[in-house]
Amino acid sequence: MDDLRHIDRVIPGLYISGARAVYQAPALRKAGITRVLKLYEGPPDWPPDFHVCDNPLEDGAPIPSYILSAGVAFIHQSMAAGEKVLVTCGAGISRSSTFVLAYLVESGYDLRDAWQLLRQRHPPAYPAFALWESLLAYYNLPYTLRDILEWMKRDDEENG
Repeated sequence: MDDLRHIDRVIPGLYISGARAVYQAPALRKAGITRVLKLYEGPPDWPPDFHVCDNPLEDGAPIPSYILSAGVAFIHQSMAAGEKVLVTCGAGISRSSTFVLAYLVESGYDLRDAWQLLRQRHPPAYPAFALWESLLAYYNLPYTLRDILEWMKRDDEENG
């Protein structure tokens, strides 16, 4: 896995990065990562031997429930089949982080714990506020945007 630059493992089998990961296709293949949840529109395109769930959404805008459920279902199905999954958006900061958080919540993590894990494994993680709100609403979570802002502020202070 040392060959993979700017691609972070969140939990076994689940990885996160930005669109530039496509240029590391040979290293991804070598690592056994050939399933991609693509959250950006247009190029760069993935090689034909990668199984890509093309699930684009606009960054900073609320996530339609059908897009959130389709993306998380792709991760679940891939992981259940023993496949490694890369979740990718333009920069690997907002949209991809949101879908990783959604998967972790559906896998039994509390949102706060999921956030701490994600920031530890992928420090650039920083979902846009509308995406946080989409998670809170979709999963009917007992947190507010104010709680999340406090988490983010604490993380920023602790990590300098």
